Amino acid sequence: MADGGLTAFEQAVRGALDSLGRDALEKPKWFIGAVADLYDPDSHEMTVLYAHCGEELLWPFAKAAEAGATDALGRAARRAELWLRDVRRVNAKDAHVVAWAIAGALGWTGADAVGNAFSSQDPSQVFLRRSSGVSDALPYPRVIGVSPRSHVADYSWAQLKAIARAIAAAEGDEEGFSIAKKYHLVSTDGKLQGDARPVSLKDGTLAHVRILGFRHDELADGGRAGITFEFADVSTTRRMNTENTNGGGWEASEMRAWLNSDFLALLPEDLRVCEEAVRKRTNNRGHVEKEGDTSVVTPTFDKLWLLSVGEVYGEVPSVWYSSATYDAEGTQYQLYADQCVITSDYGFCKKDGAVSWWWLRSPSAYNGSVFHHVSSDGDWFGSFAGCVDGVSPGFCF
Repeated sequence: MADGGLTAFEQAVRGALDSLGRDALEKPKWFIGAVADLYDPDSHEMTVLYAHCGEELLWPFAKAAEAGATDALGRAARRAELWLRDVRRVNAKDAHVVAWAIAGALGWTGADAVGNAFSSQDPSQVFLRRSSGVSDALPYPRVIGVSPRSHVADYSWAQLKAIARAIAAAEGDEEGFSIAKKYHLVSTDGKLQGDARPVSLKDGTLAHVRILGFRHDELADGGRAGITFEFADVSTTRRMNTENTNGGGWEASEMRAWLNSDFLALLPEDLRVCEEAVRKRTNNRGHVEKEGDTSVVTPTFDKLWLLSVGEVYGEVPSVWYSSATYDAEGTQYQLYADQCVITSDYGFCKKDGAVSWWWLRSPSAYNGSVFHHVSSDGDWFGSFAGCVDGVSPGFCF
């Protein structure tokens, strides 16, 4: 036990509350992050909490603080402990420690302390008092509970989620990219090389995932996704539609429905809980009657999706029929730009796996029976929607 009968963890929680003041409950993920940083920067459980649990974990404590009653804090702690154990699958011992340490810290500081400390300070530059007694200025948002590793494969999905949150919350692309570089998600020269992380699907398939870019995609509920990934190999094969039609585009395709149900269920739980739905723009009509029509490009909101022509190859040459329609479906990801993929230099686009051809979500603007795909030599062509091609989806944290 530490001074005053408090454990080191309870002191860490108390220090976080003292430092963050009223923002502790208004910015719950910062609070969880501060606790993790004070207590154990490499704690897997705290990383999971930081990545996923902020509002849900602290909500009952916020209500208890409003009530200002000790028994309310006890009820909040029991509720939080059960939620951590049964919903978030945190082991029983850690769930108990986390829940009751927060209750103890709130009881120690009192509800008033949560309402007046640091009331005028910019919360993005709070000073956290570490257990060592050393004060450091820690700009937020930042990655809490994750130490830099040498390779993307060295991080757990929860750790990558925590890094992604920090990148997404950065003030701009430059700051976000500096976080990615600090955590060695890009090479020393700042480029993505396609380094892959293995992932075992529930059907026994061993697949590999690589980073496509940072702050590229828009979250369904607003804001930016921190990291976008894609499957680096062809994980399975499937038709885009049973019939040879691209009517309704990606939005109405059987592939989209299957990816976000059956295939999503094949992902390991620790990966699936990290994924965020994002806004993907696609020609959702199919055949484009008026060349250059971009009104046919509309959004869908998906956790799993196929890449568009523009997201892989960049701007489509104007000699293509309705090139403006393709260009409206998204801009090129950093990975493909860093590997110098353009519409006439495409060797990097080749993938290994069950087959060598893989689907894109872009329907042909010219032919109502066709969606585009990447061929065995990396070029992009059209394939009848009823053909069986490879599936290599993307997703975001």
